[in-house]
Amino acid sequence: EAGDCIRWSSSVSSHAIQEDGSIKLTIAHEDGSTSVEGGFDLLVAAEGRYSDTRSRALGTPPTTFGDVCNFRILVPNTQPNGMPWPAELGHGLFDDLQLIYNETPSVDTLAADSALRTDAEFTDVVLRSSPRVGIMRIP
Repeated sequence: EAGDCIRWSSSVSSHAIQEDGSIKLTIAHEDGSTSVEGGFDLLVAAEGRYSDTRSRALGTPPTTFGDVCNFRILVPNTQPNGMPWPAELGHGLFDDLQLIYNETPSVDTLAADSALRTDAEFTDVVLRSSPRVGIMRIP
């Protein structure tokens, strides 16, 4: 039973590995006070993707760019004239979400005189992406 081991409304503000291999924690409490506790064998960081504990232990991970570029378009759930869609058509022009994948872009698809052809940041980052458009209806 965890009981007294749980510290509600508190967070680990720092940790240190001692010479004997045990872990010492500085704990920040909701009231602004801090306390130090030690003798732990294991520290589990369950803080999510941007874990402060992970950054303290391993450093901040470098940013990496994936190979998908997302765009989202919201469209009203009406016909172009503003009238509701006929009931027999169901929800309207689009379902809740539709993803459309385009061909991977290349420098060849840019205008011959485009300055983007020689922009290294554009060609190395943006053109690496496979564009994906998500279309959602507004209820």
